[in-house]
Amino acid sequence: MKQVEISRVFLIIGMKTKEHGVLASHIKQVRGNDMDIKKTAVAGTLESSDCIVTVEPGEGGIEFDLDSSVIRQYGKQIRKVALETLERIGVTDAKVHMVDKGALDCTIKARVECACYRAAGFEGQLPWGGDIR
Repeated sequence: MKQVEISRVFLIIGMKTKEHGVLASHIKQVRGNDMDIKKTAVAGTLESSDCIVTVEPGEGGIEFDLDSSVIRQYGKQIRKVALETLERIGVTDAKVHMVDKGALDCTIKARVECACYRAAGFEGQLPWGGDIR
């Protein structure tokens, strides 16, 4: 296996699907348990079946705000998916605002992950999905 250094994160090239848990724990060991949110960042759109996620530095803990067209039907699930994603990638201090237009769970995960990586200042190739699995 080859390792490519990406700022403070290592991406293992050539891992099989069943080894993604190893990749996630390796990234956390290298990066540390907490992802430091440095600036405000946005990911997503306001199109149907999508969501837009805004992440900014927090004031101690996770502050999550949800505005959704399907909040009565799926609000608990949307909140659960977003908070689990934040936990898996190591975000412990951030303000997160999500405007949902009926996004699926996989879309919510991708948008939260992207906004957090942008807010933390990661550039170039990123370990997309590595922490999520």
